[in-house]
Amino acid sequence: MKDVIQLVEEHLLSFDGTQKTETGFQQAMGDEAIVTELVFRTEAGSSAPVTVATIESRFTPDLTPDFSAERIARLNRRSVHGAFFLTDGQLGCRLAFPLREQEQDAGWIAEYLVMAFRLQGLLGFVTARAEVSKAEFLAARDDLDPPRQWATPLPDMAFEEVAQKLEDEGQVARAHPGGLYIPVALDGLGMLQGGDDAVINITTGIEHPLAGAGYLATLTLPPLPLWQPGDAWCAALNKLEHEEPDFPPRLGAWALRGGGGGAEIVYGLFIPEEEGSVTVLDRIARWMIWRAEWIRDTHWEPGTGLMPLNEAE
Repeated sequence: MKDVIQLVEEHLLSFDGTQKTETGFQQAMGDEAIVTELVFRTEAGSSAPVTVATIESRFTPDLTPDFSAERIARLNRRSVHGAFFLTDGQLGCRLAFPLREQEQDAGWIAEYLVMAFRLQGLLGFVTARAEVSKAEFLAARDDLDPPRQWATPLPDMAFEEVAQKLEDEGQVARAHPGGLYIPVALDGLGMLQGGDDAVINITTGIEHPLAGAGYLATLTLPPLPLWQPGDAWCAALNKLEHEEPDFPPRLGAWALRGGGGGAEIVYGLFIPEEEGSVTVLDRIARWMIWRAEWIRDTHWEPGTGLMPLNEAE
């Protein structure tokens, strides 16, 4: 854990425009139209204290559109480095990464946190502005010019290796060219027996319009009944995740896809990358499985689906 923090500090202290604070770092862009803070905070975990790295960007209200709860829930389908939220009419984006003692792959985690700190605000701002200005979006995409292809792509055998490892541990997992498919039964039956599955898909073959090449992971819940408030559930799940220190990194967002009787709640995670790693693929798969099991164990009622919000909060 200390290695991660030290590595992050060494990187960020060398960047112009980055200020050291008592709890982490801060940077401002565009005459403070975008302010991003990185904070290291120790919180009480279930068995031991957990140090959580939180990166949060805030955007000047008069420069971003007015978002309703539903528009935020749909905007989060395109989020990178955290989930969009609204506080007193101000748009923000937040991620959290729990750091463990003797963290493995401290170098990769530190590199990710540095990348997220430097890019979260800009990517979030442009994504929000795209709602009112396609020209700004296209110009920003050209300016960013991220890697569009993997320098070292993951071979198909990497997906097969992770799928086999999960299968050996009792988890259903299937590899296909360039991806993983992992169903998690929510009611003890699963889709093949007439039950409900949370479906995880991981791929390296889809390019993000602003962030370029990388890992895309989605966790899709069964379609909502008409009476379920999908936008409220998205906001609640994003909030509830941040209230639990002992949790996988909150690098993505719960978002709303579709409408009417076919509306779905989807957790989406995109990590920009161009060097493939079986270790990172395995890590992402386990984060998504943990998240699906959290839904199953705390927010899902067989035969009904997501529990009423007042029971989940």
